[in-house]
Amino acid sequence: MEKVLLDTDIGGDIDDAICLAYLLKEPQCELVGITTVCGESEKRAAIADAICRTVGKQIPIVAGLDSTLQPIPVYPTPGGAGALEFWEHYTYKKADAPAFLYRKIKENPHEIVLIGTGNMTNIATLFKTYPDAAALLKGLYVMNGYFGEEPLPEPYYNWNSWADPLASRIVFATHVKTHRVIPLEVTERLTIDAAQAGILFRAESDLMRAVFSFGNAWLERSEKLTLHDPLAAVCVFHPDLCCFQRGSVQVEIEKEENKGGTDFTSDRKGPVEIARNVDREKFYRIVSSVLCGQREEECRRTLPPLVVSRARSAGAVGEAWLANMDSLISDLEKKWHVSVGEALYGGTHAFVAYADGENGEKYVLKMDTPEDLGGEFSRSMAALKTADGHGYVKLFAYDP
Repeated sequence: MEKVLLDTDIGGDIDDAICLAYLLKEPQCELVGITTVCGESEKRAAIADAICRTVGKQIPIVAGLDSTLQPIPVYPTPGGAGALEFWEHYTYKKADAPAFLYRKIKENPHEIVLIGTGNMTNIATLFKTYPDAAALLKGLYVMNGYFGEEPLPEPYYNWNSWADPLASRIVFATHVKTHRVIPLEVTERLTIDAAQAGILFRAESDLMRAVFSFGNAWLERSEKLTLHDPLAAVCVFHPDLCCFQRGSVQVEIEKEENKGGTDFTSDRKGPVEIARNVDREKFYRIVSSVLCGQREEECRRTLPPLVVSRARSAGAVGEAWLANMDSLISDLEKKWHVSVGEALYGGTHAFVAYADGENGEKYVLKMDTPEDLGGEFSRSMAALKTADGHGYVKLFAYDP
């Protein structure tokens, strides 16, 4: 069991809400507190509280700093805050988030893992105000920085560093027993189209309905889902998910054309370890199983090799479909009152297996890949409904 503090700018990008949802459901996580950062931190705290309430948890939450150590030309506000009217929540006032973090760390020396998924202002202020805090932490995991080969279109794409470059510099230079950094070029590999978010996450629980309620504005505007912050959280509990390289990071705090820019130097004695890659399929499987309430070891159905290779060739969306396979099957078993066996051998586009009904009926279940992966669901359903069992298998039920 890991004791976790989360510092977040929840309320904009939906991945912040997914990160919190994951921590609330992760069996190995004891979430001991949440602090919010960035513009209108009070509303961000209310959003975090609303999401926590959907699973019956009252987590201590503090609305933190909405100003920055180094001024920036914008004051970001939480675009999802309009959904607060639909969810029960507490109303917050700004308070001393760094003091709250320090108190929790002092109460649990060498036991707390601090996860930072917004600009680094609260965390940098913690380290400046309480110099002994870093040595009392068990670990620090942050989503921050960009170390890719291609230049970013604009400096603000490296948001968590650009939004307070001085705070970013302070945090990158801080020595913590375990200090791991999840950078943008790695999290960008966890991107799927917004329209396909339902492949991985289904709004069938109050928790996930709240996540989408607060995050839909972002999804509609960005038209994509990138799971930046959840990767930082999952790495706490699955340290082999990414390969890390130790070194030091320099942050540009003066030149406007590269404000917040981050530069990595490999150094075996450096204060940080940055992620270099991620096992995407394993990540999707973990997040999907936790949010669906399944143990990961239960999610191991074997699919025909050609189906797996076709899905993987499609990249993130195909790997998300593979990772979510078991929870989809479980839902269909409940919906149709059947028990699904192992996959039949062969096939290139679908999972196919025998299924037994409650009264001994014999069926075959076919789960096609998404149509943009080569699946033929719509055409197949049209043909089977037209044939109505004459010369073809009979269609008993389907779920689009």
